[in-house]
Parts: sequence; C-alpha cells; structure tokens
Amino acid sequence: MKFNTWDLFTRIKNGQRSKKRMVQVPKQTLTSKFLKILWDDGFILGYQDSKTKLNCYDVFLKYKNQKSVLKQVVFVSKPGKREYFNVKQIWKLTIGTGSAYFSTNKGILSLVECKKQNVGGELFVIIN
Repeated sequence: MKFNTWDLFTRIKNGQRSKKRMVQVPKQTLTSKFLKILWDDGFILGYQDSKTKLNCYDVFLKYKNQKSVLKQVVFVSKPGKREYFNVKQIWKLTIGTGSAYFSTNKGILSLVECKKQNVGGELFVIIN
C-alpha cells in the first residue's frame, strides 16, 4: 500500500524532468492525501479524477520560469528500512527551505504541523 507513495513522487519527479504538463498516478487513499498536501503547499497545480483511465488521478505539474517547482525529492523511509522520529527528534530537525512529510497517527503531516501537534511518526520524504 505505501509503495504507491514512492511511485507517486517518482512519477511527478520524472514527469517534471521530461517537461510534461500532466502525469497519471494510481488512485489510492494515501496517494490522494499526499496530492492534497502537495497542492496546499504549492508543489503541483492540482489534480482530478482521470477521464481516460479508471482508478487514476491526473496530476497537473507546476513550473516556475520554465523550471520545475520540485527541485529535489529525497526518500527517507524506504520499503526495506523505515525511519521513525519521536517528538524530541522532530524538534531537532531542520530542513531549510524544503518540506518534510510524516505519516503519523493523526494522518499525513508536514514537519511544521508535527511540531504544532507535538507528534512523531515515519518520515516519508523531504522535498526541496
């Protein structure tokens, strides 16, 4: 189930490298949660149910001055090695200009939201 998360970010990253306007990703609950967060944080233009393929989303990629908005995607947790952070470790994390996304017991949260809600979890990805 969580493999779709890596697939989502890989498709978006590869789509932006090849200057596509849109990519299609499989429709899953976790995928839709990450797409909403990416849209809220301004990394994609939007997404909708695909009109050509069932069980897929059309993700509209965002560019600024002909360059992709997603410069770097770093997968921290991998299928073979999960990386968990407790609350104390989260407060010590500094990402810089990027965003970090965690899977917590309160849903998918950014680093800022984890600090606000004082929760830890599995660090999925860091986006610059």
